[in-house]
Amino acid sequence: MIRYFFICLAFLIVGAMAQQWVYGLDFNFLGGRVLILPLFFFCIAHAQRYTATLIFALLTGLIWDADHCLGALNTSPSPDIAPALENLRFGYSIILFGILGFVIKLAQSLLPIRGVLVSTVTILIAFYLYMILEAVLFSFVRGALPENWSIFSYITRISLLSTMLAPVILFLLGLVWKLLKSNETGYAVGLVTLISKEPRR
Repeated sequence: MIRYFFICLAFLIVGAMAQQWVYGLDFNFLGGRVLILPLFFFCIAHAQRYTATLIFALLTGLIWDADHCLGALNTSPSPDIAPALENLRFGYSIILFGILGFVIKLAQSLLPIRGVLVSTVTILIAFYLYMILEAVLFSFVRGALPENWSIFSYITRISLLSTMLAPVILFLLGLVWKLLKSNETGYAVGLVTLISKEPRR
C-alpha cells in the first residue's frame, strides 16, 4: 500500500528530527544514550515488505552517516570508538541497516508467534547486533581491540534504553495500518455494492 509507505516515511522523518532533539539531552544518569532514528527504522522494518525495508535502510543510513561521518556532530554511542568515526567511509551504516532489516524480516517470517512483545524483543536484539557490529567495525578501522571492555555493558544499556519506546511506535504503526485497511475495505464494499446493484427497469 503506497499510502502506508509514505506514512512510514513521515514516521522516519519524525524520528530523524527527534534524534537531533535527543542529542541535547543528558542521559548520563541512565548510563547510556537513546538512539531514536535506528529505533524508528527497526519498527518500520516490522511493518514493511523486504523491498520497502531495504529502501528505508538506505534512507536511514544516509541520514545516520550524514550525522556521524561528516564531522558535524560528535554523537558516537561510546567515547571509546569516537576517534574512528573520522576514518569510516560514508555509507557504512546503510549496509548495517540493510543487513539487520533483512534479519528482522527473516525472523518475522520464521517465528510462529507474533505480537508487540515479540517484535520488541526482536528490536532489542537488532539494536544489540547493530551496536556490536559497529564496535567491531570501529575496532577494525583502528587496528586494535577496545581498551575498555566495559563498552559491551554500555552497548547493553543503549539497547535497553532505546528499545523502551518500541511498543508505542509499533502500536501507532499497527493502528495506522488498521485504519487504512478499514477505509480500503469500506471503499471496496461500497464499490461492489454499487456494481452489483441491479439497474432500474
